[in-house]
Parts: sequence; structure tokens; C-alpha cells
Amino acid sequence: MKKKIDDGAVLDLYRQGYKYKEIAKMLGYNESTVSLHLKKMGAASSRIKMDYEKIRKLNEEGKTKKEIAEILGYRLGSLDGAMKRGKIEYWNKRFLPFEKEVLDLHSQKLTSSEIAKIIGENVSVVNRILLKNNLLPNLEGKRKYVVTTIKTVDENGTEHEEKKKISIEEIVALKKSGKTNKEIEKFFNYAISYRVICKVLSDEGVTSYRKKTLVPDEEVLRLHKEGKYDREIAEILGVSRSAVTQKLNKMGLRGRRDKMKDTKLRSRISKSLIGRFTGEKNANYKGGPRDLKTQARGILKTFTSKILRERGYECAICGDKTGTKNVHHIVPFNKIFQDFEDNVYSGNPETFYDEIMAYKPFTDESNLIVVCEKCHRNLHRKSCAKPNLREGATTIESASLNEDK
Repeated sequence: MKKKIDDGAVLDLYRQGYKYKEIAKMLGYNESTVSLHLKKMGAASSRIKMDYEKIRKLNEEGKTKKEIAEILGYRLGSLDGAMKRGKIEYWNKRFLPFEKEVLDLHSQKLTSSEIAKIIGENVSVVNRILLKNNLLPNLEGKRKYVVTTIKTVDENGTEHEEKKKISIEEIVALKKSGKTNKEIEKFFNYAISYRVICKVLSDEGVTSYRKKTLVPDEEVLRLHKEGKYDREIAEILGVSRSAVTQKLNKMGLRGRRDKMKDTKLRSRISKSLIGRFTGEKNANYKGGPRDLKTQARGILKTFTSKILRERGYECAICGDKTGTKNVHHIVPFNKIFQDFEDNVYSGNPETFYDEIMAYKPFTDESNLIVVCEKCHRNLHRKSCAKPNLREGATTIESASLNEDK
């Protein structure tokens, strides 16, 4: 139920000089409700009259907005609007300590940014102080030097700060002589930063980057046809390897030789490496006994890469040749390993590798198919109660039939 407003009580308090906030608090209403009812009765104007002269005077005395609002009985939001309408630039007390120093530096023809660096304030603070004193910032002409602070330590270990001016003409001259921005920074003993040097050169219209070395197309193509590697071509032409690779890519050529095409050679190399880097022989071996199943999976990976290459990275289900490919067991890996562990394995960890490699179901390539990640997920999802299980009892034939359905 809505609370009934006593218009008479509201009007009486208003005529006694109470503010909206005070009336609302005394009668238990919202401030906006008090304002609305007084406007309906014609007792209040839609906008409080602001005394711009008083606001300007208090502002010039260094009063904060909160102090001005309390003195004149205004709200902060109303005061902000009045200052904008009256074009009164807000003056903060924290500007007062810098006023004299800013005016002295301004008389020395320093720009606002240079003054700001010296006093350790923002450029807007400097400009406000200048505008208050009816002065314009020194913006005419280009800067002739960069003002920087150098810290030095005397024999007693006391730190001293010294202002130093570095000529912009000298920075430009060093750049034109062939020095890099880093070399210029070192030349001035890091008195000015790399970023400042870049800004100065940009303002002066001098590029801060070295010219790119032109890579001759004909020479790159000739050396590439001779069978040279990108790095060899780069060394011969005196350019970077990435420049050569980019140039070849633009010509539609591959910079690196395609080793995947010679599958017989790759398979022979892979076969010769099987078992040579397992256990303690591997550089990544961390010591300690490992789970036998984990070891078996590691051994399996040594010849699955060969299967992927020989079968052209083509999914046996959907025929896709792009993206990541997996090797899937038709007879699940868990079942094969469990049979090996129960019926074949002697229990000697030293002979584990030789025994599992001699176990035909483990190395039977006809039990392995190449599948894409999507089809691999579908195979496990359709064969397992929990899709996140690593292996499932499924066959390629049943998977194909399910896909057709």
C-alpha cells in the first residue's frame, strides 16, 4: 500500500527554509517525492538558481567541490552542472604548490610537457595553472632539446639528481650516421630511454627502422632448385632465413624438403629406432618403476607413426585427410594387454619389452586403423557406457554400420 503524502507538512517545512533532503528525512519520504510534490504545488522551481559569482570566487580561493557544495548548500551533481554552464574551470588545492614553479619555467620558454616532467605532474595540471593566470602554453616551434634527469652518487654514497638537456639535432645526426636506436640510447649512457628516442625521431620525420634488405627472387629460386636449404640460401645471400622462407612461400614453393613423401625410408628409420630409447636409455627417463600398461602404450607409439605415414593420414571411416589423426584398435588395447599379462608375461621387468614385442596380437598392424578425432570419439561413444573411457569393445564393421544408420 502506497504511503499517503502530507502536502501541507511538506509545504510548511519548505517555507521554513528546510532543504529537500532534510524534509524527506523528517517526514520519512524519498527526496525525489518531496521535489515532485513541491513542483506540483508550484512552490519549487524546476532548477535551483545557482550563484555563479560565488562559485567562481570560492573556486579561485582553492576550495574543493565538496567544500563549495557545503558552503552554498548545493548537491555535487548540481554544482558540476553549474560549473559547466558557467564555464568555470575547476581549481584543485593540489595545484597551488606548483603554481610559482610552473610560471617560472613557463617564462623560460619551456613547453607544457617539459614543465610537467620537471614538476612530476600531468600536462593537464600545467595547462590549468597557465590558463588560470591567463597564459597560453609555449607551443610555437619545434623542441630543440630533451630534458632528462640523471642520478649520480658521490663518494659518500649520497644520490644527486641533475637536469640535463640533450639536443634533438644530435639525436637525428646520430640516426642519420647509421646508428640504431639502441646504440643511440647507449651513446647517451641511457640518460634517455629507447621509447623517447623513437618519439623524437618520429616527430622529426626520421624513420626509426633500418631499411629492409632486398632478397633477389632469381637467386633464391636458382639456389632452391639446386637443392639448397633455406639456411644455406640465407648464408650465401647474406639475409635472414625467415626472409628466404617468406620469399619462397610467395612463389608457392615450400622452403623445407618434404620428408614425408619417402615413406619407405622413414619407416626403415623408425623400425631401426624401436626400443633404442626406452626406459633408462631415454633422455626423458625419470627413474623408478612405471606401470606396465603405460610402458606398453609408450612402445606402441614407436610404430604407430609409421602406420600413419604409410596410410597417408586418411581416416578409414570418413576418408578425411586433414587435421589430427589417431590410431584405433579394432580389438581393444585393454583386452590385448590383459591376455598378454595373464597368459604370456613371465613377470620379469627386464624381459618385458622383448616379450611384448614377440606377442603377435600386440604388433598386428591389421588390428590398427587410422581415424580422425571425430570418428574416434564416435567409436568409443557407441561402444562404451562412459564416452571418456580410453578403449571400447568395438569393431570397424559395426562402426561403419552404425554410421550408415
